[in-house]
Amino acid sequence: MMNYIYLLLCGFTLISALTTGCSNSQESKKAESSQIIVQSESDQDALENPINQEYEDLFKQDIKSFPPSTDLFQTSIIVIQTNENYITFEVIIDHPKQFMKNVTILGALEKEAWRSLHAPFLTITNLMEIQSYPKSTTLKNFTIGPNIKDIKGISSSTSFMLNKGVGLQDVLKDSPYIYVKVSWLDERDIEQEQYLKIASDQFKVNPF
Repeated sequence: MMNYIYLLLCGFTLISALTTGCSNSQESKKAESSQIIVQSESDQDALENPINQEYEDLFKQDIKSFPPSTDLFQTSIIVIQTNENYITFEVIIDHPKQFMKNVTILGALEKEAWRSLHAPFLTITNLMEIQSYPKSTTLKNFTIGPNIKDIKGISSSTSFMLNKGVGLQDVLKDSPYIYVKVSWLDERDIEQEQYLKIASDQFKVNPF
């Protein structure tokens, strides 16, 4: 089994309050961030959240033109219904073909997913973790490349609360695609980005 360095960043988001805990394991070589998203009564706070701004900006792009894959790295999406109340989406970026420093992942479900999910936003992202550091800082757990052996990939996951009477297939019907924006700095510290549109028939789905 490959030797992984594992970073887990768990967020419990109530919009107005965010707490984060971290743990490390020598048995993972995929840097990982995760969140559990629940609804808040403060819609205004949700609208002002920078993650929501990134979500809106992504959908201002020509999403229909996004390719399903890229030659720069591999992208996987795992969907798990962890119990009858929650569903987890994980976006994984690995097998990079070039040096990628401070990799930021933004995965976005379609807006129709709000019919199925009780959530203030519909994103899977490590944006807040990356933005909490200066750009000049090299974040070991979010930097990958063909010659980097200890970190083989980056992942970000979010667990959403399901609306009453809703299951995994309802969510996939409401959001048959996940739109992904991957941003990073190359070896010259020049910002790069890649947009993707991944259909649900490409997801790795684990029903409850």
